[in-house]
Amino acid sequence: IKEARLERSRLRIARFLRRTASDQTENLTDYELKTQIKKYEKTARSIGIDQERSSMRFAWLMLCSDGRFLTQPGVREYLCTGPGTPNIRVHLLAEAMTEALTKGIS
Repeated sequence: IKEARLERSRLRIARFLRRTASDQTENLTDYELKTQIKKYEKTARSIGIDQERSSMRFAWLMLCSDGRFLTQPGVREYLCTGPGTPNIRVHLLAEAMTEALTKGIS
């Protein structure tokens, strides 16, 4: 049952990524994207992200940064030890990234 729930969650995350990061996912097969999502999921859990919505945001941040999101100065430390929970912190970082991208496009 747990594995079936995880698979449904991964499918929702894949749909979200295809919709919101189409440039980054257009050349990925479903299998390749699912493999990436599993990798992001494992990393997210290791830093305390344990909600599907937060996992979606984390996967989006990782995919849009070509996997470099966590290597940016201070990001991993903030996610692990900043105020609030890792789920809240990843949400705040995703909002900030979205805002920065939006301003960059305007």
